[in-house]
Amino acid sequence: MSPSLPTDVILAGVGGQGSLFASRVLAGAAFHQGVSVLMAETYGVAQRGGAVFSQIRLGYGVSGPLIPRGECRFLLGLEPIEALRRARDYLAPGGSVVLNTRIQLPLETKMAKIRSQPGSDLATIRDELERLEAGRIVEVDALALAMEAGGPATANVVLLGALSCLPGFPLTGEAMERGIEAAGGKAYLERNLLSLAKGREHGRRLEN
Repeated sequence: MSPSLPTDVILAGVGGQGSLFASRVLAGAAFHQGVSVLMAETYGVAQRGGAVFSQIRLGYGVSGPLIPRGECRFLLGLEPIEALRRARDYLAPGGSVVLNTRIQLPLETKMAKIRSQPGSDLATIRDELERLEAGRIVEVDALALAMEAGGPATANVVLLGALSCLPGFPLTGEAMERGIEAAGGKAYLERNLLSLAKGREHGRRLEN
């Protein structure tokens, strides 16, 4: 895909999962590759534990940072329930989803402030994504792969690695590595790069 073509990406999770860092990695990767990027982020009732929703628009020709409903081509679900919630409104028919297999209920749900709670088990979430006409649904036990890389904190980067392998995703693996370097966290640089590689390996294995 030409980097000049617009590509919309949504990150959906809860506070504390590293959504902000993941967004910065994508922005840094886009900058390294010479791709225009616009971003918008929304946080729920609390920074840690509340719903987090990031919109990232890659390429030229977009009019603003907010993704039109029904036009998201790539959805990264750091938390599966939040991924489904955003897919209902934003996922384009045939859009790809990378889904963390570990469910972590958002704080809003725990406090019963959201009445339209999606299914809270992975099989139900997968079935509903299929009913929404999702294209590829890539499931990743991101925590397990992050532990192989040295610790749980880099599960978000594992998911980015899997995302970067999807057909049509415009940012290269090398650009993603540069994005990790630009996002900071030098103490975790080696671990983050290893986590990215493990996510990419998982994604490529599923495509073969």
